[in-house]
Amino acid sequence: MKTKFYLEEGERVQDIINILNYFYIAAILSIIMSGGSYIVGVRRPEAEKVSVYECGFDPFNDSRQKFEVRFFLVGILFIIFDLEISFFFPWAVGVKVDNY
Repeated sequence: MKTKFYLEEGERVQDIINILNYFYIAAILSIIMSGGSYIVGVRRPEAEKVSVYECGFDPFNDSRQKFEVRFFLVGILFIIFDLEISFFFPWAVGVKVDNY
């Protein structure tokens, strides 16, 4: 039994067409949903809706104040380890299935 490691010309074209159709449908749906929410959305600005909200009182300082580097370090580490876990989960499921 010979294993087939390549696709025939017609199969490749059909695969590319399927991928392009997927992206086309995704783009159309995103445009429809974004446009629909813009058209249907209620726009009645009131003083309470557009007022500054920060824990119930006006902010103390300018929003461009300096932060400590540790704040950014914690944020970057969270993003790195969050992405790492999202890659480890499918790997762990695959290992469980293959009995490795």
